Amino acid sequence: MKRILFLLFTSLISLRAADESVSFQRDVMPVFFRANCNSGGCHGAASGKDGFRLSLFGYDSAGDYYRITQQMIGRRIDVARPEKSLLLLKAINAVPHTGGKLFDENSEYYRTLLSWLQQGALNDQGVVPQVTGISLEPPKTLFEKPSGRRALKVIAKYSDGTNRDVTTLALYSSNNKTVADIKDTGEVVAGIRGATDVFARFGKYTVGGEIIVLPQDDQFTWPTEIQAKNYIDELVHSRLQKLRILPSELCTDEAFLRRVTLDLIGLPPSREEYENFMSDRAPEKRERVVDALLNRPEYADVWASKWADW
Repeated sequence: MKRILFLLFTSLISLRAADESVSFQRDVMPVFFRANCNSGGCHGAASGKDGFRLSLFGYDSAGDYYRITQQMIGRRIDVARPEKSLLLLKAINAVPHTGGKLFDENSEYYRTLLSWLQQGALNDQGVVPQVTGISLEPPKTLFEKPSGRRALKVIAKYSDGTNRDVTTLALYSSNNKTVADIKDTGEVVAGIRGATDVFARFGKYTVGGEIIVLPQDDQFTWPTEIQAKNYIDELVHSRLQKLRILPSELCTDEAFLRRVTLDLIGLPPSREEYENFMSDRAPEKRERVVDALLNRPEYADVWASKWADW
């Protein structure tokens, strides 16, 4: 009976150790990504930095493992004294590091690297599930007033069908920080009224999320006299209503002719075109001038050049 209990106990210990083992590809390399170690401006550059090179954004895990553990044996890692490994000391800036302090000893990133070193700095065995995509939750965020805060979550999907919360391992950016900024933790901080997108990146995948910040205006009403003439108007009006912004007043005939001619054919209207348009009293004269400009050869020339540049 004692032998059976002993075997059960040792089996549970083995299972627990297996569950808590640190994967080089799934756990360690994302730390390098999050700390920007393998970015193009640091060790991910073609020639590396300060004598140490990592693959750009971790595309070559086998090469990275070799360079960390075997290229200069005894320098970058010390499995006998894991906490004295140069890999850790430089990250916490305990020794001179060009990249400065990346994280401290209380961070999850330090604990991940230390655990990997304590377990012998082992490489992964067999097939390791790879990231096949990421998602941002929620994909759209609406702030009813400025100065709000909301935490987003990044979920990675793997080739074995599993999902993983990688919010603390992703990198973030904002298209317009004055409207909405996003912190390293994935928390969005609303700014002024407007709409923008924030982005999360993990591995080779990037996902965006729409952020809308509404003004604090309970008196806003959409004028009934503003009517949509086409589906583009409907889309524009929908966004303006959501942002509680009234459209500008109708521009003058002079402004309209100047803008539409420059936009479509890249030229200002001639004197004759101007006089003909201003003397025209037909209510549909703006639609007619648009159709005329679209049929001119300059329209094809200008927009072919624009599309080619883009």
